[in-house]
Amino acid sequence: MRRSPLSIAIGLALLATATVQAQTAQTYVGGGLGMGSISVECEGLNRCDKSSTGGKFHLGHRAANQWAFELTYLDWGKVRAQSTEIVSPPASGQAVALGAGPVTVTVDGELRASGFGVGVAYFMPLATDWNAVLRLGVMRPEGKITGTGSAQGITLSESASKRSTQAYFGLGVGYNLTPALALTGEADFSRVKYGLEGEYETDPVRLISVGLRYSF
Repeated sequence: MRRSPLSIAIGLALLATATVQAQTAQTYVGGGLGMGSISVECEGLNRCDKSSTGGKFHLGHRAANQWAFELTYLDWGKVRAQSTEIVSPPASGQAVALGAGPVTVTVDGELRASGFGVGVAYFMPLATDWNAVLRLGVMRPEGKITGTGSAQGITLSESASKRSTQAYFGLGVGYNLTPALALTGEADFSRVKYGLEGEYETDPVRLISVGLRYSF
């Protein structure tokens, strides 16, 4: 049975539309591991390690263009620091325990930064199997600090966490290993707020990661 030119044209148009949608409208998941950094002030500390292992995970949906909507989790790692302070015990039971004069206290502290965010991503083709991505969104990062001070056999610990709303942005490149799987190298930036009540600091955070992105 011969088909009319009109029916053939309609069929080709529907096939082309379906093909374009299959290529551009995608849901994807991705993640990566790498080096996280929290840019705290380290002046006056005995030791201050601002870099550690961090990671990320994102779930996105790419519409029928180069834009995508994403949900993101970022872990920027932690900072480990140590300081030595000379303090005078208060006139209380602690003065008896620590002695009447000033004592040397060693304080070990840790700061962790992580959070969830929502945003948009813009994918740009660079060359065959290569693409770039730019990201912009809003995060709810948490800065959690813990500190332990010890002197003359007495140890005291304290911890506190603070959430804030911060902007974040990122950029990266991807290489398509298969039509569905891509190898990625990305950088993500934001800020984190942390500290004790009434004494908060806000510092930049960064994650440089290598990972995979799978589209389906």
